[in-house]
Amino acid sequence: MGVDGPRLARLALVAAALLLPPAVEAQRYAFKLYGQQEGLRNLAIHCLLQDRTGFLWVGTQNGLFRYDGRRFRRFAKAEGLPSSRIEALHETADGTLWVATRSGLARLERERFRLAELDGPYEILGHAGLDSDRLGRLYVGTGRGLYVGEPTPQGRRFRSLPLPDSTTPDIYGVHVDPQGVVWFGCGQQLCRLEEGRVAVVGDDPLLHRERWDAIRTDRAGTLWIRSSRRLLARPARAPRFLARDQGLPVSSDFGELFLDHNGKLFVPTDLGVATREGQTWRRIGAAQGLPADSTSCMYQDREGSLWVGLLGAG
Repeated sequence: MGVDGPRLARLALVAAALLLPPAVEAQRYAFKLYGQQEGLRNLAIHCLLQDRTGFLWVGTQNGLFRYDGRRFRRFAKAEGLPSSRIEALHETADGTLWVATRSGLARLERERFRLAELDGPYEILGHAGLDSDRLGRLYVGTGRGLYVGEPTPQGRRFRSLPLPDSTTPDIYGVHVDPQGVVWFGCGQQLCRLEEGRVAVVGDDPLLHRERWDAIRTDRAGTLWIRSSRRLLARPARAPRFLARDQGLPVSSDFGELFLDHNGKLFVPTDLGVATREGQTWRRIGAAQGLPADSTSCMYQDREGSLWVGLLGAG
């Protein structure tokens, strides 16, 4: 699911100059706009990541861009990527940068990308479809199921995990929680992988028929799951999910979630970035200094600056 026509031409990336403090709706923030003048030649932003060396990577609808503090450099099929459409980014504990493109998964080796060897042709569908555990295993959500890449002396060996018969093979959001349980959106259901077994989380009526795009665990142990229109939370040790989307705008593209360095939850939406304030949502959008309301993703770098992908701000 992408951004087309005028919306594609008018998407921008911005960085917040300051952390967002508690404030009222009228609070304005200082933002710096990054776009084509800085070399970001495609402005349809899908995902963001800062690697351990400090480079900021920006995945877009047409190319992967690396920002060195001054300019963006573009990487595409000529540099070994299987597709120029970038869906997700992840860095494993060994420092390897993994790039999920629509047509396959690749890893960075020096200044080029090498295709990961998964069985047969496959697509990567979501913008949060990569995660890894403490043992270095990489989990990849694809249109043919969930794959796990096991570290070996020769590299990484990928295998697909068997799914329950009641699910479809389309995998979207993938998340490894602090206990090592792997949660993932499987078709229009929620699945979990624990102790080598995959099961559908099917005993909760709120989970019915949603494409779960993003999954996160906060510091309190609450599990958050998001579709383009729903946001649910399951507190630690609670038996069921609770709806947390009252007053929360929808996302017309993929749903996304972000936790900052302090554990604060941010939700990009079509009407600004929403933050949880008690039992209500506060939005940071055009009225607070963003060039436009429609946002796609967020990231916080090591210096504490917040980067926001915008839709419709050209």
